[in-house]
Amino acid sequence: MRNVALGGVVFLTSLVVTGWIALAWILTPCFLLVVLPLPKFLQIKRFYRCTTRFIQWAWMGHVVLLLETLFGIQVRVYGNAETKAHEHIMAQDRAIWLSNHRTRIDWMLLWTLAWRTRTLHQLRIVLKAPLRNIPIFGWAMQHFVFIFLERRWAEDQMKLRKLLPYLTATEPKASYLLFPEGTDLSESNLEKSRSFC
Repeated sequence: MRNVALGGVVFLTSLVVTGWIALAWILTPCFLLVVLPLPKFLQIKRFYRCTTRFIQWAWMGHVVLLLETLFGIQVRVYGNAETKAHEHIMAQDRAIWLSNHRTRIDWMLLWTLAWRTRTLHQLRIVLKAPLRNIPIFGWAMQHFVFIFLERRWAEDQMKLRKLLPYLTATEPKASYLLFPEGTDLSESNLEKSRSFC
């Protein structure tokens, strides 16, 4: 148990430190270049999007590395021979990924699949809106153009009508990760659900 606890501390510390460095020293300064009225706006905007994709790939890849080396998590992809032969094509096509949401780190576990299919830099995750306010991580996810939903169709429909055409134009190969169940099924969330009923 002590190794898991120590591993958890190392994991979280690494995520916070690397996330803060990427956010404070790379993503935010690049974003400021986009919002300032500078000449060559389109080139600056392209540079910003390329930078955010690289930071997303590097930081999420760092998480994959930690999960696999620190905790020994292994993700195996199964399929028939045809599926295996076309695995590299995932990086060239858009996709919608649907997953159960059993734990709080499901989405991080799916990053290992994105790593292996070379789609990590173009993965867009659909999340509940309050997550955008989490210091460091939520702010970085906004730079990565993750989709934050209020879970109220009237509001979300308007947001999606604006955001999806933008993402289609700027991120034509993006894959979208959705958790149709919504909130994870941890004990605390199940208890909230039971008390609500």
